[in-house]
Amino acid sequence: MTSRSKLILSALGVALLATPAAAAPQSPQAYGPAAANSVVVDGVVIGADPDARIRGALKREWDSRYGE
Repeated sequence: MTSRSKLILSALGVALLATPAAAAPQSPQAYGPAAANSVVVDGVVIGADPDARIRGALKREWDSRYGE
């Protein structure tokens, strides 16, 4: 086997292994729980800020717009 055919087979193998990971559906919380500074409504992170007053304002604004 020539080095060129080995290279092509290696590239094909890597492409086949990477395909299932790229095709996996992503959920809003796919990367673990939300950080302590995040504002979460119905399991979806709508924003984040270290200031509790700003987090409250984000939640109130979301509630006023989407009627929660």
